[in-house]
Amino acid sequence: MEKLEFKIEIDAPAKRVWFSLWDDFFYRDWTRVFCEGSYMLTSWELGGRVQFLSPNGSGMYSVLSEKVDFERMCFTHIGEIQGFQELPLDNKSKLWSGGQENYYLQELNGKTILTIRMDITKEHKEYFLSAFPKGLDRVKQNAENFMIVVNASIDAPINKVWQYWNEPDHITKWCFANEEWHAPKS
Repeated sequence: MEKLEFKIEIDAPAKRVWFSLWDDFFYRDWTRVFCEGSYMLTSWELGGRVQFLSPNGSGMYSVLSEKVDFERMCFTHIGEIQGFQELPLDNKSKLWSGGQENYYLQELNGKTILTIRMDITKEHKEYFLSAFPKGLDRVKQNAENFMIVVNASIDAPINKVWQYWNEPDHITKWCFANEEWHAPKS
C-alpha cells in the first residue's frame, strides 16, 4: 500500500469541523463525492466495528482504532463488504487489511487544519487523488457555513406526520421554544 496525505485549512473551530466530518447528515454529504448515498454504521466506541457502506451494501469494514474528540479519528481497515455482509479475508480483500485512514484536526486562532493520512492500494490511488479534495471542499463548506440539523424518527404514518407538521392548528402546539418565543397563531 502507498501512503497519501490530504490537507485543508478551514475557517472554523475544530469542534465545528469535527461535526462536519462525523455527524451522520454531514458525513453523508461530504462522502457522496465517493459514492452517492454512502453512509457509515458504528457505535463510536474505541475498538468497535465501523462499516463504510454504499446503498447497495458494498463497502469496507474497519475498527475505530483511535478517537480523541475534536482532535483525531483513526480507522484500521479490515476487509470488504458485499451485500451487507463482511467478507472473509481472501487475497483480494487482504489488500486493505491493516490499512490506516486517519483524520487530524489542529486548531489555531479559530481556524482548523484538517489533515488526512491514509494507506491506499495502487488501483485506487488516482480515484482518491481526484475524489478526496472534492470531499474535503464539502467539509470546508459545511464547517464554514455551519447549520444545525435536527432529525427525528417518528413512529407514525407519513401523512399524519405531515399533517401535524404543516396544519395551522398543530403548528401552534409545537412551534415554541419558551413563553417569550412562540407561535400563538398560524
